[in-house]
Amino acid sequence: MRGRGLKQSGVFASLDHHESTSLRRRGLHTEADLSLDKLQALIEGIDLSRDIALLGDPLSLLKKLELLRDRRLAHAAFLLFMTGESSLSIIELGHFQTPTLIKDCLRPKTDLFAKVEKTMAFIKKYMNKAFINTSEPQR
Repeated sequence: MRGRGLKQSGVFASLDHHESTSLRRRGLHTEADLSLDKLQALIEGIDLSRDIALLGDPLSLLKKLELLRDRRLAHAAFLLFMTGESSLSIIELGHFQTPTLIKDCLRPKTDLFAKVEKTMAFIKKYMNKAFINTSEPQR
């Protein structure tokens, strides 16, 4: 009797709602939503750091990394290699003049690789101390 009341609580209802919406979201993105140029750039970057080159087209790399299974695209593949912008993962960056006044902000809606580069550029822009950075962020 007690467990029955728990299933009807708000916590379980919200978890059920999240599960049903995430199930509907599966298969939402297709190979057409991916940038093959970004995939090719990753392959070329990997080839530069290895003695053996990766063979095959960009989609075979997705299969090898298990980001494409049974013609279904993993959500991670979309976030990493999306074309254009998406509000599915947003980073809010702000430079505050006071605790409540934002002097400058950035809200990138691009793929995760570009977000890391934009975030690092934003942080470097407002560093008050001198730091020596010996390398750029790498994929």
